[in-house]
This record gives sequence, C-alpha cells and structure tokens, in this order.
Amino acid sequence: MSDKRYKVDEPIRVLYQGKGVNSGLTVNMKVFDETDTEDVGQTAAMTEIGSSGRYTAEFTPDAEGNWSVQVSDSAGGEAMLNYSVGTYNIQTIGATLASVDAKVDALESPPMIG
Repeated sequence: MSDKRYKVDEPIRVLYQGKGVNSGLTVNMKVFDETDTEDVGQTAAMTEIGSSGRYTAEFTPDAEGNWSVQVSDSAGGEAMLNYSVGTYNIQTIGATLASVDAKVDALESPPMIG
C-alpha cells in the first residue's frame, strides 16, 4: 500500500512551472480520476501567480486511489503529476498518533503489590 498523501474531498493545489519560466502563457490542466477517466468537471485553465511564470489551480478528488493531472502550456510544455488519495492523509494520521501518545503518557501506573 502506498502512502496516501492527500485526503478524499479536500482540495489539492497544483503548481506548474514550464520550461524557461515563461510568463503570460495559456496553461491548462486535465484531471484524471482513480479509474484514469478524465474528470471533465475539474479540467481547468491555470492562473499565473503574479508574473512569476508559475501557474496554479485546484481540484478535489472524490474517491480513493491514484489521481493524475496533465498540464500543458501554450509554449509546448507538458507535465504529468500523480496524487495518492485516501480517506486519511499522512498529516491526519500523525496528529492522531501524537494525541494517542499524549494520552498514554498521561496514564498513571496503578498501585501494585509484589
């Protein structure tokens, strides 16, 4: 089982920077769900961050599995990104473990006779 880095129903921010860090490009992303089917409703144009040549958009996975995003720009650049999605993400699991650990540490040893 691979690490589930992203959680179902939570937005994932996609960042893209094309070759040459060109500003003013038209950049589009296609989102593919866990069955490798394009999620047309989430396919979108990406927005440039200022005039930095970096572009951003979000999508929200609605099921567990490996999601992917294909990004292409008007200068001919392309990239494919993969996102592992589960019902919990690593940060949530870490916070839960820290909470359990704190509760275990707070337990006092019962009286003993030996």
